[in-house]
Amino acid sequence: MRLLSLFDGSGAFPLAAESLGIIAQYASEVEPFPIAVTRARFPHMEHLGDIKHIDGGEIEPCELVTFGSPCVDISIAGKGGGISAERSGLFFEAIRVIREMLEATVGEYPVAFLFENVPNLLSIHGGADWNIVMDSFSDLGFICDPNILDSQEFGVAQRRKRIFIVGINRRYFSPSHFDGITNARAKRMQRAVDVWGGETFHGITSRPHEIHRQRLSEILERDVDAKYYLSDTACSGILRRVDAKGKEIPGLLRAALEYQAGLPCSASDGAACSFEAGSMVRKNSRAAWEDIAPTLRAAVHGGDNHPSVAMAIENYPSDSRMGVGGSSVPLCTEPVVYGISSVASHAMNSPNPKTGVYETNTAKTLDTSTQAPCNQGGLVICATTGSYAQACKEQSPTLQARDYKSPPVINQPGAASAPPSYIVRRLTPRECLVLMNLPPDWCDGIEISEPTETDYTFWESVFSALGKKKSRKQIGRWLAKPYSDGACYKMAGNGVVTEVARWVLDGIVNYVKLNPHSTG
Repeated sequence: MRLLSLFDGSGAFPLAAESLGIIAQYASEVEPFPIAVTRARFPHMEHLGDIKHIDGGEIEPCELVTFGSPCVDISIAGKGGGISAERSGLFFEAIRVIREMLEATVGEYPVAFLFENVPNLLSIHGGADWNIVMDSFSDLGFICDPNILDSQEFGVAQRRKRIFIVGINRRYFSPSHFDGITNARAKRMQRAVDVWGGETFHGITSRPHEIHRQRLSEILERDVDAKYYLSDTACSGILRRVDAKGKEIPGLLRAALEYQAGLPCSASDGAACSFEAGSMVRKNSRAAWEDIAPTLRAAVHGGDNHPSVAMAIENYPSDSRMGVGGSSVPLCTEPVVYGISSVASHAMNSPNPKTGVYETNTAKTLDTSTQAPCNQGGLVICATTGSYAQACKEQSPTLQARDYKSPPVINQPGAASAPPSYIVRRLTPRECLVLMNLPPDWCDGIEISEPTETDYTFWESVFSALGKKKSRKQIGRWLAKPYSDGACYKMAGNGVVTEVARWVLDGIVNYVKLNPHSTG
């Protein structure tokens, strides 16, 4: 099978596809940084540029098309323009490309497609946009299996609910293939399907799946650059906003924030803590136990507007999950994470002082809103710069020390009994990549120090398509150092979680293998 990946972004669809034996044939993307990443990761994949300039009938036919058209006009955090607005309206360009491929191959290609978008598609404009999407797929001649899937159920420590719709070319549709498969479609999606009233099937996105969980503590980096620390202004802002609501803040969370803000540190319990950054103004948040990271979203801003998480330890911690090693050095065992609900939420506006701040080890959907103190739905990570110890088995993937009594001290700038200095930081770009189920080094080694004539020609077209005319000298400088934290955060926030994509694509591959006539 060959893949055409439209709105390719981080390359999660090609990565998932190639793990299943699908050839990543083409990609369409306009943002320079993601293109630089995927060109390095998939050198054989041809980049077609802006989708507006692709003729689906002129490229080599592909069995599979994947696309997650921009959701900025559909998402709750967006402007609400809907599927026909400027950015989200690019959905119809994807429909055009598929139609052109169908016409050029007399209905033979593509065999299937996979579409991804935000759940708000079901309700925006009273459900009218949902009907438009499903009608568009039906008019192309595809029978669809839609569902809502959440990445936290697929071994990723982030709550990221997304619509996934698989369409199978009616020419190759074999309903008997799905006999006996339980319909595990989400109730909200099933209601939308029933209201739409068209023909659908269940058995790929809506088939049952095993639930696997990951704890946020498993992916946190221990040593990070100081540029990821929150400013004293950001920390004091968190305290000010929560205190203004009369909410109780767990002792350690308050201690870590006060220390970073240069205020007296008053808390005494030891744990890791997180703040749901950006949530101070986001609507419809609620206080509840969370065990995953917030959904990554894409807008990027400077200063402290970056994704955050936090972990903090004190000497002689009182939490039973914390231990004391040799020389009374505290051990960093499993982090304890806290979230803070939105200022506009019911929890934060409740008269109950115990609501609004809650413990979690899973991030909500990370966003990149413009709100301080940090973005991407934020988690703040509180760590110590004083004495602490680490214990682990060789090649241990977690930051845990619960099974060991006296691990070696790995950072002890002062006396063992001296109180540690707290730092409060945001999520690093590498942590955000991992929360999207991408390798932490996904953006490493993408530089081109000596561009060829082909490189210059290609990148001239990329920047020109964005209306950015750059000289070869400027292009050369950019290619030598294309990476920036902001670009990486944005790419991650715009992406699809690889493991969820892989699970859905596996269902498509299984269908095609058991129905060999479906490839002609």
